[in-house]
Amino acid sequence: MTNFFGSGLPKHTFENLCVEDPKIKLGDRAYKLFFISQNCAKLLDERQKAFLRMVTENKASDKFTGRVLELLDDAKRNTQWRKQYMEWEREKTYEREAGKEAGREEKAAETAANLIKMGVGTMDQIAQATGVPMKKLQEIAANISVEA
Repeated sequence: MTNFFGSGLPKHTFENLCVEDPKIKLGDRAYKLFFISQNCAKLLDERQKAFLRMVTENKASDKFTGRVLELLDDAKRNTQWRKQYMEWEREKTYEREAGKEAGREEKAAETAANLIKMGVGTMDQIAQATGVPMKKLQEIAANISVEA
C-alpha cells in the first residue's frame, strides 16, 4: 500500500470539522485513523510491528502473531462455527428480504389509499394495479370513510 496522503507520516488522524470554519470541531469524539504500514517503524514497538506485519503480509514473526494465525486457521476449519455463521447470514438475508417485502406492501397500500381518495378506478382496478388484496382494500376504504 502506498501512502496516498503523500506526507510520509506513519499515522494520520482525522476528526469531524466544520467545512465553513475548520476551527469549529463537532466534538463527537469520532476519529478516523489511517496507519501507513511502511512508515510505522518509527511509531510502533516490536510487538506492534509484528502484528502489523501479520495483518499486511499474513506472516507470523513472533510467538504472539504465530498463535493468532493458528487460532485464525482453527476458526476457518471449525465446521460448527462455519455452520453457525452461515445460518446467521441466512437469517439476516431473510430479515432483509422480509423488510423489503413489508416496505413494498406498505407502499402499495399507501398508493391504493391515494387512488381511493382520488376516486381513480374501481376497487377491482386498484387491486389489480397495486397488488393489494381486496380484503385489505376494503379495510383501507373503510378507514378513509371514517376519517372523512
